Amino acid sequence: VEALSALYTGNDARAAKVIKELRDKVLSTQDMRAIGFCVSVQHAHYMARVFNQAGLASVAVSGATDSDERADALAKLRSKEINCIFAVDLFNEGLDVPEIDT
Repeated sequence: VEALSALYTGNDARAAKVIKELRDKVLSTQDMRAIGFCVSVQHAHYMARVFNQAGLASVAVSGATDSDERADALAKLRSKEINCIFAVDLFNEGLDVPEIDT
C-alpha cells in the first residue's frame, strides 16, 4: 500500500492523464457522478484536490471519515453538487447508488 500510495500520490502527470481520459470518454464530466477508488487516504485527498482544481467538484472520504460526512458526500453526489467521491477503505461493490454512472 505504501509503495502504491507513493507512486500515485502527487503524480501530476498521471492525474492529468486520468482527467484527460475522462473528458475524452465521458459525455459530460460536469454531469457525471463517479466514485474513484484510491490506495490511501493521502491519495484520495490528492485526487480530490486535483479534480477540484480542474473544475470537477470532488471530495475524499475514508473509513476514518465520520458517518454524517460520508452520508453528506453521497447526498451531494446524488444531487450533482459534486461530481466525484474519492474513497479508500470504505465503499465496495455492495454499495448501491444508482446515480453513479462513472
